[in-house]
Amino acid sequence: GAVTPRDVARAVTERLVTVLDLTAASLSVVVAAFEDAGGAGDMVEVLGAYGYDPALVATWRAFPVGAPGPVAEALRTGEPLYFESLDEVDARYPALDARRHMRDTPASAVVPLVVHGADAEGGQRVIGALGLSYGTECAFD
Repeated sequence: GAVTPRDVARAVTERLVTVLDLTAASLSVVVAAFEDAGGAGDMVEVLGAYGYDPALVATWRAFPVGAPGPVAEALRTGEPLYFESLDEVDARYPALDARRHMRDTPASAVVPLVVHGADAEGGQRVIGALGLSYGTECAFD
């Protein structure tokens, strides 16, 4: 069969879990829904997720770039985010209810995927993000 972007994302996330000894991983991309709205209508689509509860993945399959949460924030800012515990996630995003949704992955990192030289001025554009989730609290040095 044909290889789709979802097939590739699934293979990447599965491999990340194995190689980095993660509990779960995701690969999200920015979908420019309304380019003439200055990015205000951009959406995030989770192309692949491995190791997460299927109900959680279904809930977050697509969401606005402006939504509160680590993946959306990393996409907006182009900066990686690191959370050593659920307390840190709860403090930054109280509406997420991290204790309920992320109880199996207390530490996490979100790394934006950036294309450099994406425009005539040589600027950068964030095209997606990797979500990396760990089964225990950990320190990111």
